[in-house]
Amino acid sequence: FISRLIEATGAKVTFVDYPVAPESKYIQTMEKVYGAYTYLLEKYDDDAFILVGDSAGGGLALSLAQVISDKQEIRRPEKIVLFSPWLDLSLENPGINEQEKKDMILSKEALLYAAEQYADPNDFKNPLVSPIYGNFRELGAIIMFFGSLELFYADGLGMQRIAETDKLDIYIRFYNKMPHDWVIFPIPEASIALQDACEFIFN
Repeated sequence: FISRLIEATGAKVTFVDYPVAPESKYIQTMEKVYGAYTYLLEKYDDDAFILVGDSAGGGLALSLAQVISDKQEIRRPEKIVLFSPWLDLSLENPGINEQEKKDMILSKEALLYAAEQYADPNDFKNPLVSPIYGNFRELGAIIMFFGSLELFYADGLGMQRIAETDKLDIYIRFYNKMPHDWVIFPIPEASIALQDACEFIFN
């Protein structure tokens, strides 16, 4: 997918191999990705930056953008592109139970287990963990992709309501009959989503 992203955009891409649970908790993970971002800002100070992430990495990218926005002195990314992002580790959205019946990849039980390795349940609604509870003002333009057959589709609908209510510069793309993170699979719909993302990046 990263190779296809480079070919489609002609951009430099840095893949951050961030620390994961259970060896690292969310505070350590955020410190590492924030450090990587500030390092890249210094190394490529003439470049425009776009954050891209998928699944758990998509949620992490959005949390990182919120952290960057809170630090007035740090240059923010120009845009954010998220594929099937995990926005809410609490999984309390009531629509998730119905979506789980359609999801062939993710299960609520497995996700909650993973979430508990990453953060204490009392922290699940901390924006550093679940960015859907954070501040979306002044983040720049954001596009998010969700498949209708994935568990996270329910939170995609919730994010769409937030964007419309608060008049945010956030665009939600729903792809019919697509599973979680379909953009990484060798299927035509993945190429269509990537092209959709490229149009967002260059417009």
